[in-house]
Amino acid sequence: SYVQHLRLSFSHIQQLLLIKRTVFGLFWLISGGIFAHIMYPSLGYHPVEWIYLILAYISARFSGMCLNHLIDFQYDSKNPRTQARPLPKGVITPFSVGLQAIVFLSLFFVFASRLNPECFVLSFVLGSLIFIYSFTKRYTSLCHFILAMIHFSAPLCGFVAMTGFFALPPFFLSFAVLFIIAADDIIYACQDVEFDTKEGLYSIPSSFGVKISLRISEILHFLSLLMLCGFAIVAHLSCAFYLGIFLCGIMLFLAHLRLKAKSLSMSVLNDVFILSNTLSGAIVLVFLVGELIWRASS
Repeated sequence: SYVQHLRLSFSHIQQLLLIKRTVFGLFWLISGGIFAHIMYPSLGYHPVEWIYLILAYISARFSGMCLNHLIDFQYDSKNPRTQARPLPKGVITPFSVGLQAIVFLSLFFVFASRLNPECFVLSFVLGSLIFIYSFTKRYTSLCHFILAMIHFSAPLCGFVAMTGFFALPPFFLSFAVLFIIAADDIIYACQDVEFDTKEGLYSIPSSFGVKISLRISEILHFLSLLMLCGFAIVAHLSCAFYLGIFLCGIMLFLAHLRLKAKSLSMSVLNDVFILSNTLSGAIVLVFLVGELIWRASS
């Protein structure tokens, strides 16, 4: 029936765009915007700016996912883990995915231009990274850090969207995101180590092995906590925020405990993503909102 077709189509789109992870990724973006209001209390609250900011992020994320699926199509068709995706299965055509990538990327530029000139310039830098990322695994094991650089922009862009200029503290928050995303992507790549080695694709797990890669991810997660501490110091945040950092540390510790499982199954990787990225981002956002309310009321 028509209803079943719509339900099937939405299911495939959800697999293509990973909508749930996009929603969770908004925590870091919004944190940057909230911090702008903490640092500069005189900033006015303009709902339209927030709408454009969120729509720009979602458009960038969706365009990146479409480009990644399209550029990696030949490999996804061979990899047992990705053969069930909509594009390798033939449910969605390469033309359709390419068209969606163009539409979403165009929307990203449009929404960024509606924020301020600084965000519009940043959108071209970010757009270039989004396009380049999927090719990097063919040439360098540092591909995880190219992906992390894309996410690095989230808190920074949130701040610039509200203020129209750069400042030092948001860079610490952005580096915290960079280290978390790089660590998570390295962990995620561990499940494809045999396939990547066979196909000549580069990744830290295929270059150094799973054991060393997991240790590298631990170091990167630790560095993310140091960046959060640096952020709290340079931003002169209250002692309560350090409790948030401690809670983030617990989430990262639990994530690595989960990795002690015998196999890196998809359920384990999903748990790690939720603990290290989603819950950490949510904790930072909650404590920044608390900081904003506390300062406004004092």
